[in-house]
Amino acid sequence: MAIVLLIWAVIVFAVLGLIIFLLIRRPLIGRIILFILICLIVFGISQWKPIYETRLPLFAEDVKKTVDPIVLQQWAVTTLQNTNLSASFFLPTNSIPVKILNLSSQGSPFEDANCDYSTITNQGCVWLTWGGGFGHWGIRVGSSSFKVIPDNRNYYIEWKPGIYFFHETH
Repeated sequence: MAIVLLIWAVIVFAVLGLIIFLLIRRPLIGRIILFILICLIVFGISQWKPIYETRLPLFAEDVKKTVDPIVLQQWAVTTLQNTNLSASFFLPTNSIPVKILNLSSQGSPFEDANCDYSTITNQGCVWLTWGGGFGHWGIRVGSSSFKVIPDNRNYYIEWKPGIYFFHETH
């Protein structure tokens, strides 16, 4: 990581040095290059999106190719009905559908699954999670009436009623 930062610092200082040199020696060319550089920076900043807004749709497409949402939701609802939802707990690996277990996302294998109950909505859901150094992402599945409560910690995309893709925002 330090080498990458060092390379970027060298590039930035080289470009700044070139622009200063051109502004002194060839003012017209220096101004033109400075204007073009400023336009590129403004365009880049205006087009930037957080990593979770670019990665989550890719994950969603991968899941949609291999997982049937109806079967997934039926499994989640059955799991929720057969468990005590007074507290959050992790599900054993052997109880998770094989298509979920075998799904790799952005080089990360399936990490874990847990059941959660919200006292605010009085509904339970199953969290299916993948993860890496840049956060965790996955699927939240509940009954067809299940709705997520938007928060600052997660970015959500609804797949079907009661099924949401999520990505941590921090």
